[in-house]
Amino acid sequence: MINKKKIFIWLARILGGIAVLFFGILFIGEGTPDLIAGDNGLLRSMMILMAFAFLGYIFAWFREKEGGWILTISGFLTGLYIFYNSGMKDILSVLVFSVPFLISGLLFVYAGKSDN
Repeated sequence: MINKKKIFIWLARILGGIAVLFFGILFIGEGTPDLIAGDNGLLRSMMILMAFAFLGYIFAWFREKEGGWILTISGFLTGLYIFYNSGMKDILSVLVFSVPFLISGLLFVYAGKSDN
């Protein structure tokens, strides 16, 4: 029988890795010209939040519960930040940017709590 903890850990690793890779490529590709021009403070803030999520993801590979909390908090803060700047008109962006980190973070937390 396959261990449920391993399934949750690998599901969280795959989902979190896809989210970190996708948003990392997005911000590097779309944000580099704006950073060079130096006129976009919102982009810098989002890149800091994404760096926080990336570090949480790396940390979750070694300590699932603690890294999962970091991913969950970064997903929540990212969604809150986008909601604060755009309001209800851009609720889809809030969900797209926050849900992958929230789900993978909660999966890591669940897998970390099931330690024997």
